[in-house]
Amino acid sequence: MPSQIIEESLMNTNNTSTHIALLILIQFLYACKPTTIKTQLNTINPETIINNYYKSVGGYESIKSIKTLIKKGHYIEPKYNLLLNADLTKKRPNFRVVGDLDTVGFKEGFNGIAWEYHKNTGLIISEGEAKKAILISNDFDYLFIDAHKKGYKMNYKGIVKLNGVNTHNIEVTVELMNSQYISNFYFDLHSSLLIGQRKLMPIHAVGENVDIIVHLSDYRNVANTLMPFSFIERYEKDGKFLNATIWSEFIVNTDIPSETFDPPNEGQLSSIQAK
Repeated sequence: MPSQIIEESLMNTNNTSTHIALLILIQFLYACKPTTIKTQLNTINPETIINNYYKSVGGYESIKSIKTLIKKGHYIEPKYNLLLNADLTKKRPNFRVVGDLDTVGFKEGFNGIAWEYHKNTGLIISEGEAKKAILISNDFDYLFIDAHKKGYKMNYKGIVKLNGVNTHNIEVTVELMNSQYISNFYFDLHSSLLIGQRKLMPIHAVGENVDIIVHLSDYRNVANTLMPFSFIERYEKDGKFLNATIWSEFIVNTDIPSETFDPPNEGQLSSIQAK
């Protein structure tokens, strides 16, 4: 399949110009709206699907043994001609910071408070959809991992064909900020790997909710756990390409000081908290 060959080439090249050219080609090759296949919903337990996923990536304990995670790569969004360095740092249970002031002029994170920092405008305490997006991203693991322990609802929604692959569809519902956030996760029937996620939220936390499918691939062994290095987002309704994050390096279990997750101007944040 031509699209698969191009996506494999995309994952295996470090040339940023090649990344852009290949991603533009991908936009026109295929749409990927999920198609539901009839199945007996009451015969499959979502926990069984999740347990098979654990086995496929190295085991539950292996996942939990990763306490900190640093990701480095590139973010590509052709609509705005964006090709940016991507930097993400996470620490259990829910600390997170993404972005870099020197290269992209922007950072956002969570250190107990959801915040954003723009090089030109300074610190913003996130509210509304921006805050919700940060809080949803704070889970160190995928939402379906320990879902019931975290108070999330999980339901099996049947078999769905995604990009020609039959998958189990697990729906996770999170109660957040007096509303529900619902996301669907698609697990390959044969490998049990997670290959897709559907999320309904505004693009860049602005405007109306939009159905987006995230395609995960290029799994690699990181500290005895398989992790995807490619995340390609498309509109659910027509499969149109939206953006991609291509990771090149994962660094795990390093000593990350808690102040790493503070905004650049911590004094400003402290004064806001005190009000």
